[in-house]
Amino acid sequence: DAGGGMRNEFSAARIRNCTFEYNKASTQGGAMKNFYSKPVLFNCTFSNNKADNGSSFGSGGAIGNERSFMLAEECIFSNNTARNSGGAVYDFGSVYSKPCTFINCRLWGNSAAGQGGGGAVRLNNSEADLTNCLFYSNTASYHHTTGGASGGAINVTITNYSCITLNNVTIYGNYAHYQGGVYVNSNNYSIIMNSLLWYNTSTDTPGPNRQIKFYGGGGVILYNTSIEGWADEYGGYGNDGNDPLFVDPDGADDVYGTEDDNLRLSSDSPAINSDTNNEGASQDIYDIDEDGDTTEFTPDLDGNERLQGSCIDKGAYEYY
Repeated sequence: DAGGGMRNEFSAARIRNCTFEYNKASTQGGAMKNFYSKPVLFNCTFSNNKADNGSSFGSGGAIGNERSFMLAEECIFSNNTARNSGGAVYDFGSVYSKPCTFINCRLWGNSAAGQGGGGAVRLNNSEADLTNCLFYSNTASYHHTTGGASGGAINVTITNYSCITLNNVTIYGNYAHYQGGVYVNSNNYSIIMNSLLWYNTSTDTPGPNRQIKFYGGGGVILYNTSIEGWADEYGGYGNDGNDPLFVDPDGADDVYGTEDDNLRLSSDSPAINSDTNNEGASQDIYDIDEDGDTTEFTPDLDGNERLQGSCIDKGAYEYY
């Protein structure tokens, strides 16, 4: 009932240049289920997969991880659905292994219909590291008179250990009943650097809570990040509410949430050259561009050198 296209148990599969489409599972991982495993995914596409038992269960429309360490590089997750939570990816228990890691990935048009939330990604008792990633037009649509789903892009919940690290991540145009962008409920601390959270919507009062919200005894270390409606609620250094001025958020077809949406920075964006000391720069430890240099900055989402000007920019794309 889990892993409609592929199931990995106690393994270390390396999967390259593959496409997983129109797979279905009833419980977890419409396309792939990982159990106590260490899969590495490179340049793979997960599209139109589903986790749905026809009732109230089904998490991880594309991938369901259980106590596994998944590394996804240059992957696309689009239009996957989950009956409950984690429209694209559901990760449980990675705090017992290593953080679920996404580098230079695009996650768009995914949806979760249950109370668990996380239109694209749901972390349950888990940690995740995301670098140079783009989230847009994901939805967590559950609504009930006593509550609703949280985290249109990302939902992080449960225990003292769950947390997330976002480095040069763009989160735009996602929707949930609560917290359209990112929702974190944990006693641990999360880290957000050089990122952009903009135009995420929900039923919350307009302001930063539509973009991001932290509950529990933990908090966030926030650095050089632009958040729509920013009111300095979480402190940090170098943060603001400046419009990133994306090139064309609804693309040439003038429809939000389609593949041609252009969330690169325009020439007059205040996000350019914004990390004055390059303190938030991510090192290319996994050699994403396969040039043998693991000491350089991780290339941006287009594969370009991260440092184009005097300082690195905010968001998934470097202006060039």
